[in-house]
Amino acid sequence: MPQTRRRGNRRHPLIRHAHLPIALVFSLILLSTIAAGSRAEDSAHRSVTTVSVVLKPGDSFEHAVLQDGVSPGDALAAAHAVGNLYDLHRLQPGQAITLSLGPKAGADGHRTLLAVHIEAAPGADLTVVRTEDGSFESGKTVASGSPSVHQQTVVVTAGLQESLAAARIPAGVAAEVGKAAIFDPDFPEKPKAGARLTVVYETYGRSARDDGAVLRYAALDDGHKRHQVYRYALADSLVAFLTENGLGAAALSLADPVDDARVTSGFGWRVHPILGVWKFHNGIDYAAPRGTPVHVAADGVVEDIGWHGANGYYVRVRHGPQLETTYSHLQRFAANIRRGTPLHKGQVIAYVGMSGLATGPHLYYEILVDGRPVDPAKDDLAVPVTLSSTDLAKFREFVQTAAVPK
Repeated sequence: MPQTRRRGNRRHPLIRHAHLPIALVFSLILLSTIAAGSRAEDSAHRSVTTVSVVLKPGDSFEHAVLQDGVSPGDALAAAHAVGNLYDLHRLQPGQAITLSLGPKAGADGHRTLLAVHIEAAPGADLTVVRTEDGSFESGKTVASGSPSVHQQTVVVTAGLQESLAAARIPAGVAAEVGKAAIFDPDFPEKPKAGARLTVVYETYGRSARDDGAVLRYAALDDGHKRHQVYRYALADSLVAFLTENGLGAAALSLADPVDDARVTSGFGWRVHPILGVWKFHNGIDYAAPRGTPVHVAADGVVEDIGWHGANGYYVRVRHGPQLETTYSHLQRFAANIRRGTPLHKGQVIAYVGMSGLATGPHLYYEILVDGRPVDPAKDDLAVPVTLSSTDLAKFREFVQTAAVPK
């Protein structure tokens, strides 16, 4: 499975600034970090700059941070630290991440990441600061909080989403109940009128209407059977919807491989533009200028790289036992990308070209689940989940508390 950033049964407290304005607390933390270093480090940190990165659709935390010259190692270390305090799946497009950056250092030109600040929810802010060993920890001037857990029972009177909206269930929670209905074949997508749906969710904001609310558990009693599903964050940071026995599917959240590109050919049957024959298109084409960066869609490992016949220069990335992505017609590969290289979601792996059979510069992108191509444009992509014995034991611990409001 892709990505290893947090455990699903870990509680994710936010860091709340008790009395000071956000900007002042952030500045104090940075000043304390600077003061702790040696004279050489102090001199280097005088050129600290602060930038605000606004998340775009499909962006992960690491992808957003890497855009400003941060090294992959710093991005991953910061993601681990933030993930210990806050569920990174709560990050939404339009949300801002504030970075404190030192000067460029080394031959690679990366900038040192000194601190990260996120307004995680209204009135709740999170800051992690770089330590001497290169890891990140929460600032000394803040205190931690705990999530609020809410339970609500909804009587279905119309469609599932309509009934949830009428009961004023937070929109994000309602959407995840809908995903559970799609990914769990035993959970009715269209429950009958009169069925009772119990929803347990958590928030970190000031009220149960927090936009960052996240589902923990849903149970539908249709009068004949009780259907239960748990939202569970896997160790690789995928969000799964599982039955109490640990069976289910994980929803895929993949980054777009090319920023702001136009899809020129979709998934399905078409007449090949060069061969002139009716041929199934196993992926989609993104038109983009030659040299445009290509980003990996999720954490993974390079499984194959090099010349691949009609696909030209090509990269295949393994994201887990069941998930792969491929990138074709490349101009060249990014530095230090070779077979076996570990990758982080959003990392640049290559550049758009027109190698192989191509009529113009573009990226041909595929997603393979269990070796079979699926449409990358679909919104409900998922992979089946099989928990290891260790993960199953942790999931069962999570089940004991997920449906019990505090």
